[in-house]
Amino acid sequence: MGNLPQLKLFLGTTESKGSVFYAGDGQRVSQFDSALGQHTITLFITEEEVGKVMIHNPNARSKAPAVIELPTYKMVVTDTLTEERRTYEVTRDFVMPEAGNRKKQSLWSLLTFTFMRERYVYPVLTYEPLLQEIETYCISRHRSLKEDRVSYSFRNGNKVISLFAGNFDQWEKPKNLESLFLVVDGNKGNRFVGDILYREKFLKLTPAVELRIIRRKKTPKTIEFNKNGNIQKIIYL
Repeated sequence: MGNLPQLKLFLGTTESKGSVFYAGDGQRVSQFDSALGQHTITLFITEEEVGKVMIHNPNARSKAPAVIELPTYKMVVTDTLTEERRTYEVTRDFVMPEAGNRKKQSLWSLLTFTFMRERYVYPVLTYEPLLQEIETYCISRHRSLKEDRVSYSFRNGNKVISLFAGNFDQWEKPKNLESLFLVVDGNKGNRFVGDILYREKFLKLTPAVELRIIRRKKTPKTIEFNKNGNIQKIIYL
């Protein structure tokens, strides 16, 4: 007869209405078994555009803008134990400056003077679920954590997606990059990193992590920027 798994019971109390320990008065105490149950942290990326962010422009050619503007989308983070929800912004598009081109446009003023306006057009590397409206990715290896930044690698079949939170000037372009998501939390990734560490500590065991992505109605094909890196035009597929 094999050894039975050792049960490790923990007591918990909370005043958070989103927690499974909450009973309406903040005094509910529950016990759970961390040895038998594995919980999941879910990162859910929606199609809801919520803002824009300026990020470092990697592989930018000479005279190209050093930073560029990208749209951001709502991302919800939760887990199966606490059920606490936190929202962040995340990019869904990654431009390829090395494959872009610079163009000049002549403009006439009211006094008939001519001046040139520079524009930079970059193709977009992006990912949208094709077979289902919502697609789920499982973590392919445990997250990489370095002080104030964290990165994940997710896989679904042969498709690999990278997610990074931290100072955008510090991230390194993954080899064989297919899709990249950058987390925006208003604090250079520190709020998101703290949230993940809190959930991992509370769940006791190393939790499973999954990424869920909802398909957008429009997928960018190219983005046109001005010399300051601000978006001027988005061409969709």
